[in-house]
Amino acid sequence: MDGGSGAKNPISEAMIAAVSKSVDTPLIVGGGISDGKKAIVNCKAGADIIVVGNAIEKEVNLISEIADAIHSC
Repeated sequence: MDGGSGAKNPISEAMIAAVSKSVDTPLIVGGGISDGKKAIVNCKAGADIIVVGNAIEKEVNLISEIADAIHSC
């Protein structure tokens, strides 16, 4: 699932949870994930893989922040 690069309105937690319960494959979620808090919310909602694109171009340390956040989830 992808809300689009730099999405202002990323995919909702409710949608992620609904899709996660409906599929038997890993759920990949991206779009608008610009910090560790958003990554954790998506992870807890059911995302198996978090995609971070343009945000890391603007903030080099973001990938470490998100990785640390996800591993603490």
